[in-house]
Amino acid sequence: MLSVAIVTVTYNAINSVRETIESVLIQDYANMEYLIIDGASTDNTIKMVESYSNRFAEKNIRFTVNSEPDSGIYDAMNKSLYRIDSDYVLFLNAGDVLTDSNTIRKIFCNLDYPLFDVIYGDFYAYSKPYIKKKKSYSPDMLRRGMICTHQAIFTKVSLLRERPYDTGYKMAADYDFYLDMYLKGKKFHYVAVPVVYFDISGTSQKRARITQNERLEIKLHYGCISNKEYNLNRKNIKWICLRKRIISALPKTIRFHSYDLIQR
Repeated sequence: MLSVAIVTVTYNAINSVRETIESVLIQDYANMEYLIIDGASTDNTIKMVESYSNRFAEKNIRFTVNSEPDSGIYDAMNKSLYRIDSDYVLFLNAGDVLTDSNTIRKIFCNLDYPLFDVIYGDFYAYSKPYIKKKKSYSPDMLRRGMICTHQAIFTKVSLLRERPYDTGYKMAADYDFYLDMYLKGKKFHYVAVPVVYFDISGTSQKRARITQNERLEIKLHYGCISNKEYNLNRKNIKWICLRKRIISALPKTIRFHSYDLIQR
């Protein structure tokens, strides 16, 4: 049975990480570990997180907590790669929740996964009390953008150790990594299983703008767009962000009219 590591990066996340931890704790997969990488929180995050140690021990899930300053989320993710001992890793943000108690088992049972470098599924985007299922795209779509949220992607640990996330990117190092792997011919495998409830309520317009700009730079770097296309899209970003800012000011009943009410 293949081993799976789940990593959650935290910083002052006492109000959001508990539900994430609980969703890992109830998993029924027999060969997994859970690591919290904390950026030296100044609230009671570490005390609360460490209170789960005995419960993880009872479930025979190796549970590790590490707290020290880092230079951002991708630096913290990279640090985790040398503290885990598993075949695959899933990065689950504080506030995000695995869909049910057998999510990991449904992904990893009955297939010869060592053949694959990257395994990914579907996800639910939510902003309480609204939710919508999102189907992930084909790897061929990586030339255009991310094919799903990174919290629905399991990656070979050995692959990330050889080629860690580029911490020069603040918001799109995951896109840089997966586009690079796709162009290098690494094997992607899609499983029609929803992996995570992905919380979209905390996405700021400033972060969205940085993400858009970084993804354009990445596509230009790998030759997926021309200089002309890059310059044209750069000009469009401010209008895209303005539109998103206007939409974000609308009531949730309007913004999420096509979403369902959360029932979980």
